[in-house]
Amino acid sequence: MRLNFLTLRRLFRLDKNNVLIEQLAGLAVPYNIRIGLREYPVPLTVNDLGDNICWGQRLLMATEHKSDLETYMFFLANYYQPVVTGKPFSEKRVMKFYKKITKCHAVEAYPVLTRLVNLFTEMVKIENEKLNRPPTKAMQAAEIDKLQPFSDLNILELIADKCKVKLTDAHMEEYNVVFALLWSEKESQDFQERYSQIQIAQNK
Repeated sequence: MRLNFLTLRRLFRLDKNNVLIEQLAGLAVPYNIRIGLREYPVPLTVNDLGDNICWGQRLLMATEHKSDLETYMFFLANYYQPVVTGKPFSEKRVMKFYKKITKCHAVEAYPVLTRLVNLFTEMVKIENEKLNRPPTKAMQAAEIDKLQPFSDLNILELIADKCKVKLTDAHMEEYNVVFALLWSEKESQDFQERYSQIQIAQNK
């Protein structure tokens, strides 16, 4: 089969043994991807990704599907839905836009899929490094390796409070803004804990 005429839809249906994917995996990532009749830029760095997605998109990117390829294609739909349609992100719009993504040529789209997945993986790694707290002795005794200080609801409430938006709109805030907010909040909490420990030690 000639790869130049292969769409993501056909790739998903035909390549059950990942033979075609192995051929596509070695292709260079283009600077732009054609979706429909127009071309759109491909993010180069984690910062680019964070600048161009909202917190809701980041949460949706963590959703897994029946296969890796399907998950990757939803990555593409998730990222480009607001860019291509000009409409704000929503999960329903992403699901609808997914059909358009499946028509993209695999030789161009598959390398972009892998770029987005790799950037998201790096993004999550940075989150784990910056936003997770080191385990205390009590946590280690309880065999809890890490503390996740922010639940999804707490994050949305924090965004709504700090960004002065409705709770229902909090997920639309830019990812990099939310990350900076969470990092600042964690640093503030860590400082308060260290200060409390110093006060306790001085009062003994």
